[in-house]
Amino acid sequence: MEVDAAGGFLLVDESLAEANGVLVFDTTTSHQKRLLRLAPSLAEWLGAYLEELPGGEDALLFTTPVGKSLRYNQWRKACFDPTVSAAASPT
Repeated sequence: MEVDAAGGFLLVDESLAEANGVLVFDTTTSHQKRLLRLAPSLAEWLGAYLEELPGGEDALLFTTPVGKSLRYNQWRKACFDPTVSAAASPT
């Protein structure tokens, strides 16, 4: 993934997938690159975040709290499922 915070773009050209318990970089599910336009506020926040991110251009953008590769099932259980549940709950 390439981030152009100043230009407000994000290029998704690969993903980190798990194969037989091992994480490997591969093409995206559709095998196509995706150019995403970022909202100005998100581009500004992301630019500042990237400046402080250790590891330079090869650093992973999404990691666990201790900086390790984030696996899909971890993310789903920790972030996605609770968010969906909260959104579905009447207040």
